[in-house]
Amino acid sequence: PEITELNGRKVYHLKAEVETSKWFSMIFKMRDRLDSYIDVEGLYPLKFVRYQREGGYKAEEIMEYDHINRVATYRSLINKSVKTMEIPVGVQDMLSCLYWIRLQEVKPGSSIFVDVNADEKNWKLEVKVLGSERIEMLNLGVFDAFLVEPIAQFRGAILRKGKMWVWVSADERRIPLILKAQTPFGPI
Repeated sequence: PEITELNGRKVYHLKAEVETSKWFSMIFKMRDRLDSYIDVEGLYPLKFVRYQREGGYKAEEIMEYDHINRVATYRSLINKSVKTMEIPVGVQDMLSCLYWIRLQEVKPGSSIFVDVNADEKNWKLEVKVLGSERIEMLNLGVFDAFLVEPIAQFRGAILRKGKMWVWVSADERRIPLILKAQTPFGPI
C-alpha cells in the first residue's frame, strides 16, 4: 500500500489478506494476514509479520532480518518465544519472494530458485515455468501468460497438502492473473 520507513531505510510495505467465503468457512475457515517490509534499494525483506488462522492452525509472529550479519530474529506473539537463526544471502520471506520472482527472467521449461525463510526455517523454493498460453479473463480481456508452479514446503494447510498453479502476465510486470490450488478439500 505504500513506501514507508523502517529502521532508517525506505521500504515497500506489502500486504496480503486471505479469507474464505462465509459458505466455505463452515467447512474450513481461513483468515490470514501477511505484511512484508522490503528494502527499496536491495529488494530484500527487513521485517515480516504473520497473523494466520487456517482451521485449527494458528500463528502470530514477527521475523526481523539483519542481512548484513545474516541473522534473523523470530518472535512468537502467542507463546512469547524468541529465537535467532542464520539466513542465507538474499533470503526472502513468504510474501516478498512473490515480488522478487516477478523480477526474474521467465522462460517456459525453466525454473527459478530462491531461498525463503518461513516457519522458523530456511527453504529452497523452486518455481517451475510450465509453459505459456493465451488466457481469457471474464470482463478483463485476453492475456499472454506464463503458467508457473511453485514447489514449496511451508506449513499451512494449503501449501503443505496441495499443489498450486499461477498464471502471470507475460509482460515485464508479471501480474498474477489466476491462481488455482488443489487442497485437501478440493480445488480452489
